[in-house]
Amino acid sequence: MKKYIFLIVFCLGSVPLLASMPIMHVHLANEWIAQCTDYSEEEERQFILGTLLPDISCDIKGEKLNVHEYGVQLEDVATCEDPFLAGLKLHCFIDEFRKPILEKADLFTLLTDVSRPSTLIKVIEEEHVYDTIEIGKLLGQLRSIKADDQKLEVPAEVMVEWYRQLARYCSERPFEHLLLVQQTHRPILNLTLDHAGEWEQCIPKYLNHERFTSYTSDYLNSFDEAITPYKR
Repeated sequence: MKKYIFLIVFCLGSVPLLASMPIMHVHLANEWIAQCTDYSEEEERQFILGTLLPDISCDIKGEKLNVHEYGVQLEDVATCEDPFLAGLKLHCFIDEFRKPILEKADLFTLLTDVSRPSTLIKVIEEEHVYDTIEIGKLLGQLRSIKADDQKLEVPAEVMVEWYRQLARYCSERPFEHLLLVQQTHRPILNLTLDHAGEWEQCIPKYLNHERFTSYTSDYLNSFDEAITPYKR
């Protein structure tokens, strides 16, 4: 069996990453689907799989796989006829769209004593929108990989493993993952026991902090405003 080295780039990286994590991407993808498309159930499934693919990163025969696109505009999403590729493009748009909103919120000044503050912000984002997701439906989409789902020359076994890991992550809200790491002493998506202990205190402290809730609200409202020209 071929060996692939997975790097979960949406989780704990060595440098700050100004992109959202899976639950926020799914939330915004669902907003796009509901307001800007007339997708069938299968097309919706393809769109969600596409929007969750770009953060995959693995070494294949010594070469790093990268399916991320840059400079994507919403017009590119709206005119893309392949739902999977349209979902991928929306993810790439959102990653760049989020950056100035996060910078404007200036949340890092609140987190000077927190390790990996950029990831903590993402986790709090996930908590803010987690309850908007139909988790059972999402897990069904992630676990229903078909032979024709293979896209962009990503090996089928790599895609299956990627979506399996995403299903594991999405099955519980982020705060519950922290508690599980503490109970089992086993990392989840590179979340270590040290971070779990620290963030267990930080998340309740900042989850409903005015600047955090204002930031998430601004993020969601700005996205809604951006997609307005494409609404049906």
